[in-house]
Amino acid sequence: MAQVIRNVHNHNIIDLLEIYHIFIDELEESGKFDLKFDKIDPVRPQDIADFVKEYDVFVPKDVWTFWEEGLMSVSFVGEKNKFAAGTDFLPFKYVVRDTAMLREMAENYDDEEDKEEMELRRLHLYGIPLTFEEPCLILDAQPERKENGIYRILYDGSPLKNVIAPDFTTFWEHWLAAGCFIKGNFDIYWQIVHEYVTLQIPHKDNLWLKYWDQQYRTNYAH
Repeated sequence: MAQVIRNVHNHNIIDLLEIYHIFIDELEESGKFDLKFDKIDPVRPQDIADFVKEYDVFVPKDVWTFWEEGLMSVSFVGEKNKFAAGTDFLPFKYVVRDTAMLREMAENYDDEEDKEEMELRRLHLYGIPLTFEEPCLILDAQPERKENGIYRILYDGSPLKNVIAPDFTTFWEHWLAAGCFIKGNFDIYWQIVHEYVTLQIPHKDNLWLKYWDQQYRTNYAH
């Protein structure tokens, strides 16, 4: 069993990727989970730079590094689909594809929308999709923003207005501390997976679980 890491909020994305791979190794060694693996290839820095220039966005250092590193993506579900966990991140070619789709959707908004709709339009204009399944994770990549927060959106325009985390690294930290939970019943999932989670944040302070409680009226952050 890996040593529990209790000091949080001071990791970089490389640290968190290492913790993630330790977590996945622990799950695989346990034999309790049917893990499905999918390699996401590293991205050339020039390809990222070209993307930034084409779409006039700001890509923070942690997201840039994440793309350059690549990822061994993994997913698994519980019995009778009671939960799903793992990673759902897009290979870079699909990041580019879905960013273009977001920009096209931004054109569907009227000029005189209410404040909430304008904020959603802003995410369509400057957001970068990070994951496959809706509601997908979105990086707020508007240049000159004080924070490049992480949100979720539905492509049909339904508002999911709550910001999850102020930046990508903080999202990863809290998401890892929740065992890479994606959807379903977290309480059932946590009973099974908690012994393999090395990075610990109290549930009451976990931003990913707080987001779920705000958005879906659950009671996971307790």
